[in-house]
Amino acid sequence: MQKSMYTIIRHIRLLLITALLAATAAGCSHNDEPAGARDGVKLRFSIDLRSLVPGGASSRAVNMPVNTQKGTLGENFIDLTNITFVVFDADRNVLCQMYPTVTPEEGAEYSRYTVECSMDDPYFTEPENLSVEFYIMVLANYSQYSPQNMSFAKGQSMQYVFNTQRPTFGIPEGSPWWYPHIDTLDGSTGASPTAPQYMPMAGLQHFSVPAADFIAKERIDLPDDIYMLRSMAKIEVVDRIDARGTGAATVQPDAALRSSVEKAELMGFYSRGTILPAYSQWNVGAAPETQYVTAPYVPVSIAYANPTAFSLDEPEGWHFRRDFGEDELATAARADGCKVFSVYIPEYGVPATNQQLMADTHPAPPVKAWIQVTVKNPAGTGTDDISSVLYELKLTSYAGGASTDIDTPILRNNIYRYEIVAVKSNLVNVEWTVCPMAQVPDINIPDFN
Repeated sequence: MQKSMYTIIRHIRLLLITALLAATAAGCSHNDEPAGARDGVKLRFSIDLRSLVPGGASSRAVNMPVNTQKGTLGENFIDLTNITFVVFDADRNVLCQMYPTVTPEEGAEYSRYTVECSMDDPYFTEPENLSVEFYIMVLANYSQYSPQNMSFAKGQSMQYVFNTQRPTFGIPEGSPWWYPHIDTLDGSTGASPTAPQYMPMAGLQHFSVPAADFIAKERIDLPDDIYMLRSMAKIEVVDRIDARGTGAATVQPDAALRSSVEKAELMGFYSRGTILPAYSQWNVGAAPETQYVTAPYVPVSIAYANPTAFSLDEPEGWHFRRDFGEDELATAARADGCKVFSVYIPEYGVPATNQQLMADTHPAPPVKAWIQVTVKNPAGTGTDDISSVLYELKLTSYAGGASTDIDTPILRNNIYRYEIVAVKSNLVNVEWTVCPMAQVPDINIPDFN
C-alpha cells in the first residue's frame, strides 16, 4: 500500500514539474526568474556562528565546552563574494555546487545569515525515495590566503574532500600582525592590516526532507542550521604582572614601576592551515555535521617552521616566528584593563616527522613550538639587552600557576589565554584558560577583541 501511494505521489509530482517548469538545468543553481515561476525546488536555511550547544537553537552538534566566549564582528563576518556551497547526496558523494542568495540577518552582528536557493538537479526534482537525504557544506573567507585544492568534482566522496583533497589556506601575513576585521582601518585599500581581512571557516549539515514536501510546498524551510567553525585559533598573552584584585576592582602598578610584558612571539608554527578538519572529527554518529574538534588536523604535506634558538637576536626571516600584536580592543574588553597581546594561527600539533619541516632550512628533528615572552625589567637602565629578559612560555596547560609539561594541541575556533601574574627567574603563576569562540545564552563574557 505504501509503495502504491508513493507511485501515485511520484506521478503527480512529475505532472506538476512538467506544467510548472519550462526547463530544468542540470546541476544546482540559483535563478532570478519572474514571480510565479517554479524554477526547481526552492530551499531556505540559515548559517550560524553563535552556538553549538546540544539542544540550543536546532543544533545537533556535540562536545561543546561550557567555557565559551562571543565571537567578534571580524570573526563572524562572511565575505559573500568568497563563499562556496557544496551539496552531497545521501551516499556522501559530491552532487554539485550551488550559488544561492546569502543575506546577513539584521541585528545578528554578522553571526547569522539567511540562505535561499533553487535546486534544479533531478536528485531533488524527481526524488526516488520517500525522503530526500543530502548534505550541504559551506566554506568561506579563504580566497585571500592562497587557497589550494578548492575544486569539487561530481562524484567525489566526502571523505576524499576532507582528507585527500584537503582544501588549505596559507598563513595570513600582516605587518606587524594579522587579525580579522571588516573595515579598512585608515581609509586606504592597501595590504593588510589596513584592508579588511576575514577568518577562514567551514560548516557541514545533514538534511532529511520528505519527498511530499517538494510537491506541496512552494518553498522548503530546512529544519537545521549550518553551524560554522572558524579554521584558526587565537592565542592571548595577558600582562597581569603584580595585579591585585579581580575585575573592575583590579589594581596594577604602572609598567614603569614593575616588570611588564614588552612583546610576545610564537616560535615554531605551520605554514598552512586546513579549511576543513579531519573527516573523523565531523563524522560523529549517524551523519557527519559540524562538531567541535578534539584533535588538530595537520597533514604531512603542510610544512612546519622549526623555531630558532631561544635568543634576543632577530630570527632569520619572518617564517620562523609569528609576532603577537598589542590587542587594544581585547585589552579594552577586559574588566581589569590588563594589556593583551594576541596572535591567530592555524591548528598546531607537535610535529612528528622531518616531512613537516620547511624545505631545506632545518634538517634537524622538529622542535616543539613555544611562546617567547620579552619582559622589561624596571631595574635595568641601560640598553634593551640589559633591561629586557626573555622567558619561555610553553604551549601547554597550566595548573596552580605552573606548567604541566603536557603537550597541548592548539585547536581551531578556540582561544588559548595565558595570563602572566608574576615573574622571577622564570615565569611564575601563569593562569591558563581555553575559550571556544562562540556565544552561549546566559554566560556574561565580553567580546575578546
